[in-house]
Amino acid sequence: MEIFFTRLKFGHPKPLKALDDLPESWRVYTICVGRHVSSSTTFKDVSELEAPDKIHARSAYTTLLGKAQNGLPLKDQYDEKKCHEAHSFDFNGIHSKIFRIRSGNIRVYFCYLPPHKTIVLLKTKPKHKNELCEKERNELEIIAKDVLQYSNPADFELRVI
Repeated sequence: MEIFFTRLKFGHPKPLKALDDLPESWRVYTICVGRHVSSSTTFKDVSELEAPDKIHARSAYTTLLGKAQNGLPLKDQYDEKKCHEAHSFDFNGIHSKIFRIRSGNIRVYFCYLPPHKTIVLLKTKPKHKNELCEKERNELEIIAKDVLQYSNPADFELRVI
């Protein structure tokens, strides 16, 4: 699958905007399946949620953006029950991890894209049970591998829209 990336933005009503970056800030991106911001998988995930879950998802994104701006490790800013590893796998000889942020009944899955301070949102889903089933792990792993193939900063920057 050919993917692109765009910064996660906030604001209601429009216009949406990204937070101002500081040198130490984490940059939070969402995946796009086309060359336009409207093809964001994060927007699609939220549009498929029930109304109360949409509020929790937006709250999770807003909190994440705020915590990302200061540049501190996310694991130090969230309670372990709210942000933790959801799955790990090997890709191109590197041990990779998918993390999960919990907000109400919503789970926001993401990975870090080395070597820069980049976070890519993979999927936003309602929680059905505590553990991921094999189908969910496989789905997240496929998405993460699509993202991790662009870990070279030059390759990644070419995909940002």
